[in-house]
Amino acid sequence: MWDTIFKAGRHTDSQGREREYTVADLHRIAASRGEIPLVVHHPENIAGAKSFGRVSQLRVEGDKLQAQYENVPDELLAAVREGLHLNKSIALDPSTLQLMHVGLLGNGQEPAVEGLGPVCFSFKEAPFSFDYRMFDYV
Repeated sequence: MWDTIFKAGRHTDSQGREREYTVADLHRIAASRGEIPLVVHHPENIAGAKSFGRVSQLRVEGDKLQAQYENVPDELLAAVREGLHLNKSIALDPSTLQLMHVGLLGNGQEPAVEGLGPVCFSFKEAPFSFDYRMFDYV
């Protein structure tokens, strides 16, 4: 299942910088290489952040950037299947448009890019419980 994680248009990042992203920019982002982790929130130190899977593929469909994931823990799959609606937000290197991570936002936190919907996974049976508190803010 493909999950829309970003779209073309004018967006303002967490630092207040506004930028217009074109479909050509989406293709540059889709060419990102290396490990792209799925994480909670936007960790300051990505090297020390717990990963909840990773991006396995990227593609551009129309004016949207889409991802597929792999190695997502069964607990997270079960939580989303049971109704945990996690918004997502991406982190980009602004100079290279390299995708750094996809962040799962909890506790009602809204992403900077509206209209993407909650994270989507391909579901399978998962007999585990999930600690929803990891998505709450302290």
